[in-house]
Amino acid sequence: MEARSAPKVLVVDDEQGILRSTCALLHALGYLAVPCADAGSIRAAIERERPDLVLQDVRMPGLDLESLVLDVRRDARFRALPFVVFTASMDVDGIVERVQASGLLDKPFSPQELRAAIDAALGRAPAATA
Repeated sequence: MEARSAPKVLVVDDEQGILRSTCALLHALGYLAVPCADAGSIRAAIERERPDLVLQDVRMPGLDLESLVLDVRRDARFRALPFVVFTASMDVDGIVERVQASGLLDKPFSPQELRAAIDAALGRAPAATA
C-alpha cells in the first residue's frame, strides 16, 4: 500500500458549488479531496481512488444511499470504509444507523465540524488548534 500523509476523502455531492467548496475546504484542512458529482459513478470512484473516507451527500438524484453502502461493504476491501454523511434536509431520521455511517453533518458545516467528523471517523486525535 502506498504511503501518504494526508487522508484521502471522496466527496460526493451533485451540487457543483458545494462540491467545489467542500473540496477546497478539505485541501485547506490538509486532506486529499477527490470530487464525485454523479450518483452512478460513486462505486467506481471508490474502486479507483481507494479513499480513506467517503463524505457523502444524503440526497442525490438517482442515489439509494442504503443500497450503495451495503454494496460497497460487501466487498472485503471496503468493509470498514467510513462514510460521513451530510445533508441540508431535516428529514433524515435514522439514516446514520441504517447505513452505519460514522457521522452526520448538517449543511452548512464549519471547518471545525468537518475536521472533527472526519478525524473521529478515522479514529484520529483531534488536530491541535492555535
